[in-house]
Amino acid sequence: MVRAVLIDDEIGAREVLSSLIERYAPDIEVVGEASNLLNGIDVIRKFKPSIVFLDVQMPNYYGYEIGKFFDDIDFHIIFTTAYDEYAIKAFELAALDYLLKPIDIDRFQQSISRLRSACTTEKLNHRIDTFQQALDDDHPTRISLLDKGFHVTVELDEVVAIEGQAAYSKIYLLNGKTVTQSKNLKQMGKLISGHPDFYRTHRSWLINKQHLVDFSKSRQTARLHAGVEARISRDKMDAFVNWIRL
Repeated sequence: MVRAVLIDDEIGAREVLSSLIERYAPDIEVVGEASNLLNGIDVIRKFKPSIVFLDVQMPNYYGYEIGKFFDDIDFHIIFTTAYDEYAIKAFELAALDYLLKPIDIDRFQQSISRLRSACTTEKLNHRIDTFQQALDDDHPTRISLLDKGFHVTVELDEVVAIEGQAAYSKIYLLNGKTVTQSKNLKQMGKLISGHPDFYRTHRSWLINKQHLVDFSKSRQTARLHAGVEARISRDKMDAFVNWIRL
């Protein structure tokens, strides 16, 4: 059996989760509950669960402050939240799993399915830090990427460009490395929206102005650091020129 702990200040929310687990995830056993983060830390240390369902907004400590109490988090976390779209973007920037309240059954089952296929909890502390930073800042400065099964936290200043490839996106990094993500370019653009250095020059390209070397109006291309050459749509050329002059 997979051991689980529920941490939420609302007893009704814990009862809903317990019911969903009992009905749709019978291989998961709820071994402990808590109504605040500090008590939850004690429950986690006592029962050593594999998964923690953790509310974001609670008295005294937010759920994402759990990283302050563990040098390394060796259990999976599914955050539960009634937060708005802005916070959802922060979850996705940090590649953290979450359930919106009221919890949708299909979404719950998807989270459990991902949990069963997950093999590691590596760098979860770093991803929680990325989440908190995304909440606090006016625009994102870091993003968590999945690279060969491992999550890596990357500064957006290190991202040269993003190329859309159908349902995927290819991230070009300053060190010459590339990382492919299972998000299309529109989804990636939403994640980093608000960052002043990124611009969509083409339906298939987002580029970072800080890494622009030069561009050609006749060839409709932008040359960037790390040997990247991006395309510029003809109808976006004038707006692109104005943008790089800002």
